[in-house]
Amino acid sequence: KLCEYRKHCLDYLIPVDDDEDEIGPPGRVFCGGFPEYVGDVGDYTSREYLQRDFAVDRTCQGYWVLPIYHPTRHLPSGVLEIASPLGLHFFRYQVLEKLQVRLFSF
Repeated sequence: KLCEYRKHCLDYLIPVDDDEDEIGPPGRVFCGGFPEYVGDVGDYTSREYLQRDFAVDRTCQGYWVLPIYHPTRHLPSGVLEIASPLGLHFFRYQVLEKLQVRLFSF
């Protein structure tokens, strides 16, 4: 089911110039440059995250969106979405800290 969510996301265009509440987590992170985390996607309202119901139906629970910065301009150039059928507590301590070290040691 999580693969269905991923395929759906590949076809979904992320608005970045609409009302801040309606652009969703990837758009907010891209525009604001700050990471966003939720332990349960169901905690979002449908307005905060337009794909919320689709994600919940596909057992997506833990969700983290991280900004990817351009190395010289220090502006967001993209986002990294991490979705999991479990909460992301183990990602925080094991995966994301290692990823952060690799991303920022260029």
